[in-house]
Amino acid sequence: MNNFSDLNDIKKIHETLAKKKSNFEYSGSYKNNLKHGTGTEKLVGTDLTYIGQWSNGVFHGVGKLITSDYKVEYEGEWSNCTAHGKGVIYRGNNIILYEGSIANNYPHGQGKTYNENGKLVYEGRFVNGFLHGLGKEYNEDGIIIYEGEFLNGLRNGFGKVFDEKGELQEEGFWENGIRTRKNPLELSDETLASATEKLNKLIGLESVKQDILQLISYIKVKRIREEKGLKNPSLSLHLVFTGNPGTGKTTVARLVGEIYRELGILESGHLVEVDRSTLVGEYVGQTAPRVKEKIEEAMGGILFIDEAYTLYSESPMDYGQEAINTLLKEMEDKRDGFIVIVAGYVDEMKSFIKSNPGLESRFNKYIHFKNYSVEELCNIFVSLVEQNDYQLDAGALDILVEYFEEVKDTKNFSNGRQVRNWFEKVLIAHSERIVKLKNFEEEVQKVTIEDIMKALVLVRH
Repeated sequence: MNNFSDLNDIKKIHETLAKKKSNFEYSGSYKNNLKHGTGTEKLVGTDLTYIGQWSNGVFHGVGKLITSDYKVEYEGEWSNCTAHGKGVIYRGNNIILYEGSIANNYPHGQGKTYNENGKLVYEGRFVNGFLHGLGKEYNEDGIIIYEGEFLNGLRNGFGKVFDEKGELQEEGFWENGIRTRKNPLELSDETLASATEKLNKLIGLESVKQDILQLISYIKVKRIREEKGLKNPSLSLHLVFTGNPGTGKTTVARLVGEIYRELGILESGHLVEVDRSTLVGEYVGQTAPRVKEKIEEAMGGILFIDEAYTLYSESPMDYGQEAINTLLKEMEDKRDGFIVIVAGYVDEMKSFIKSNPGLESRFNKYIHFKNYSVEELCNIFVSLVEQNDYQLDAGALDILVEYFEEVKDTKNFSNGRQVRNWFEKVLIAHSERIVKLKNFEEEVQKVTIEDIMKALVLVRH
């Protein structure tokens, strides 16, 4: 199993450190009466010695722990007395147990584990000591037996199985280490029912729905062709959503996450929504860490970048290009670990994608969100009324039609978002009317023409 209980020894060392720091035998550099620079220290109560870099009195930088008979237990990067960064963990006799990224004493990030004979056992992305995400599993002779998705150390999601010679045997889906189905075409309508039903219930967006359903079919057949060893044309699963504000792009992005999860493309399918202000820093050195932090948060799900075109600027003083470069590198390094959906106005997004060959190669699937028609805008309003247990008076619909005809082509019209904003104004007008009534039992659910007209006044001012 991929749980590295061996690392508990390192935790015990750190507990000893916290309790007995003043009793250690130290020789090395100091700064302001604190251990700082290069130094060696024997840990009291253990047979371990730390050799390496210090900062402000604690292990910090590159260093290693060795036993009294000079066997290395850990060698690599430290942060505040914790194994953190790139490092190698040994099982004894200087035999490597794990090498790769480490966070808070545990394998966390890309790494590899080995058996006592030095043969590769697992490689891939680890989270808190467990293989989690895309990875590979090998037999005792170091021959690959599985390549695919893991969850908490178990096969979970889509994967390929190899025979003892390392040749592809079959592929399919796993759940908690147990084989569940052979291929995506075994997905019943019920499996995708929840997400596709939500998609189909959305008002309007007919071309968007068609695009998403075509994408589902493509993914299913692509998996079957892969199983048969057939070539597949390159179609990225990263997406470009184009359209004006309030046309449902974020809502559909969430549903795409659910659909990709059910198809085995993504582990969780959750959505992390960001924009330029989230990703781009004000000073040198701030942008790349921000982008990486959000990508780490989006692993297993979707990173949704709204108004993505604002990242691009021709100014050499703008850090948006650094955000783009970092994004592209992470998409390459962590391919298949997360999906990116970029969104914004049509012309701006086309220019944005064309501004960088890396963007063009990764984003070749566009889905356009048209403005809602007057009928669809009215239907959105009526659905908000009904969902919130209100009733619309006769004649109110005519006012809705007249209002949406008036504003739908104005410069700052925001489609469904503006409908929701207006609905909130209607509720305010309704509440002001109701509190003035002595007997409001019969009126508390009614949205009247008076409420609609007053809301119009609030919107226009």
